[in-house]
Amino acid sequence: MVRLLPNSLLAAALLLVGVSLSSCEQSTRSESPHDAPAPESWQLHLKPTTLDKDAKLSMQESIYIPIYSHIYVENEKRVADLAATLSFRNIDPDKQLILKSVRYYSSDGKLIKEYLKSPVLVEPLATADFVIDKEDTSGGSGANFIVDWCAKSAMNEPLAEAVMVGTGSPQSMSFTSRGVVLKKYDSKPKE
Repeated sequence: MVRLLPNSLLAAALLLVGVSLSSCEQSTRSESPHDAPAPESWQLHLKPTTLDKDAKLSMQESIYIPIYSHIYVENEKRVADLAATLSFRNIDPDKQLILKSVRYYSSDGKLIKEYLKSPVLVEPLATADFVIDKEDTSGGSGANFIVDWCAKSAMNEPLAEAVMVGTGSPQSMSFTSRGVVLKKYDSKPKE
């Protein structure tokens, strides 16, 4: 009996430590997947800027980028949740652009989140990333981003690409999708 007491105390102590660690782990997570920090707060190269209503812009576009926060596996009842990253790349080596808005929509077309509080500058050859956590399944299989950008002078159009990743045992998966221009705004003066 004396031998069982120390083992049972050890087991109880280990259980208590496990519970403590798991509660600490949960307390550091955000309350909601939509509470993630603003992109410019962790991507310090993105500088907030202003955009005058009367600013003369040479280029403006809206881009649609498909996102899959889950995909169907075998049938419509079995899904695999995915983490997704929207990578918005200024591919011009000489000119900066202004990222006006980044909006995330669900499969049913409802706005889930606006990622920018104000426009940000994206310097030549720089990238802005926007992340959807694997636990955030609010977008569904037909989620998407709409990105609005502009530039004060003619430049190379940016590349908008999404990378979806699912990890786990026994298999992992990853794939990409590219943005499609929805609208080009005519910035030329009318004659």
